[in-house]
Amino acid sequence: MLAHQLIEGTKKPLVFIHGFCEDSTVWDNFKHYFKGREMLLVDLPGFGKSEVQLDYSLDQIGNQVADLISKHNLDKPILIGHSMGGYTACAFAKKYESLISGLVLFHSHPFKDTLEKKKNRTKSIDFIERNGAKVFADQLIKNLFSDENELKYPKEIRHMQEKASTYPKEAIIEGMKAMLIREDHKTTLEDIEIPVLMILGKKDRVTTYDVCKKQFVLPKVGKICVLDSCGHMGMIEDPDETSGAILEFVELVDC
Repeated sequence: MLAHQLIEGTKKPLVFIHGFCEDSTVWDNFKHYFKGREMLLVDLPGFGKSEVQLDYSLDQIGNQVADLISKHNLDKPILIGHSMGGYTACAFAKKYESLISGLVLFHSHPFKDTLEKKKNRTKSIDFIERNGAKVFADQLIKNLFSDENELKYPKEIRHMQEKASTYPKEAIIEGMKAMLIREDHKTTLEDIEIPVLMILGKKDRVTTYDVCKKQFVLPKVGKICVLDSCGHMGMIEDPDETSGAILEFVELVDC
């Protein structure tokens, strides 16, 4: 079972799934915005306190998240997925839409990798196998922030780089492989009946605005939050606006 933290509360539950080369502590300075809510914070395989899993798919991780929701008897939570966590959330929604009342794609989208992206992931896997994870992770973490915020948040970037350097090389490679083989969930986003919030950064260098904006027309019920000065880490680069967007979305879902 995936490692996780359950925070007790009496308000609408939220489930947080972090992104690639992160763990659930990425939400540490963000979760206080949701005080009083039941929160489940999940560690993906090999990250945080979760054990490495070999040759897994994001569909399988979606199954494991569903098991956690059932284990803790969470009543129709809102599922919030950041980056790779958003890819996982889409896989979850395809099979387990009835377990949740809303979906938040946080710097993420439902589309499978392009051929160019797949080639880049394959090159990255080869680089990590030859050089280890630290050099790769250091550069990756810097690129998660916009150019201006890279200079603004050196402490946060350094902390994330130090965290990433502790993850097993196998965890990073297996996560990369899982994203490489993931299926396209464009039709999932079109077909589901639950509302979807899409949060994205105009200056995202990893999951670009040009790619993400293509999902705007897909959900039956959708809300959009565009962060003009943010890269890929809205919970750090602009926590007030991103938390506000989520809280407004929760109110929409609860109506």
